[in-house]
Amino acid sequence: MTFSVFDWIVQPYLHSHGSSYGLFMNLKDSFLESFPTIAFIMTAALPGCFAATIYSITINFFIYRFFALQRWGHLIHPIADQGDCGSSWAVSTTGISSDRLSIISEGRINASLSSQQLLSCNQHRQKGCEGGYLDRAWWYIRKLGVVGDHCYPYVSGQSREPGHCLIPKRDYTDRRGLRCPSGSPDSTAFKMTPPYKVSSREEDIQTELMTNGPVQATFVVHEDFFMYAGGVYQHSDLAAEKGAAAVAEGYHSVRMGNRSLNWTPNQILALCQLMGHSVGRRWLF
Repeated sequence: MTFSVFDWIVQPYLHSHGSSYGLFMNLKDSFLESFPTIAFIMTAALPGCFAATIYSITINFFIYRFFALQRWGHLIHPIADQGDCGSSWAVSTTGISSDRLSIISEGRINASLSSQQLLSCNQHRQKGCEGGYLDRAWWYIRKLGVVGDHCYPYVSGQSREPGHCLIPKRDYTDRRGLRCPSGSPDSTAFKMTPPYKVSSREEDIQTELMTNGPVQATFVVHEDFFMYAGGVYQHSDLAAEKGAAAVAEGYHSVRMGNRSLNWTPNQILALCQLMGHSVGRRWLF
């Protein structure tokens, strides 16, 4: 299956089924080369991880539009580009941590945390550029802490490898302190409290976004997502008609920051989350 054939076949198919989103050849490489950059997000039960109870919040008001940049301003960090590395598990975790630290400190802490350190140093039972466990990533930040991106810059997007850890655990107990791979004198490491789960109800996610800031989420990536261009995405089963060889899926982790809500005449709610996608800085929907 090539992009050109897929695009030629799927466009009439979607139009005939009344789909509300458009397709576009989004990634520069072929499917088999680009798909690993989405990789797999895995979950594992580790003691002390995700221990908080899932809670539900009742909201008595309705806001049609909410944009994180308008609410939090400069406290929201730019979208990172993970490049040719399936590091969304690390990029989204440090992105959320950076935003939440800025918000809770009211801007006194405005560091962009290093996803490269998390990718390179949190390698125990992780798969680096082939995916990773979110709960193990949060465990690392909670126990050891992560330095800023200026101290440990991201390079795996080009190298396609997690690389060797340049801030080993033993350095955290070294009286001389941590040393930045970049040579920066600022090697401050930031820790996070344990993460907590928000219920899957749309209202609870919306309330969390508006009250506490961006949240982390994972979603299933199907083969047709690589052709997505705009609108409310809905998976089609077109590839299934081509047989099992044409069907592939994985998981991608994102930083969710904005939302847009619209009612149809039939009072059906269409929810569009604007996500910090990390698969290129223009991948927003």
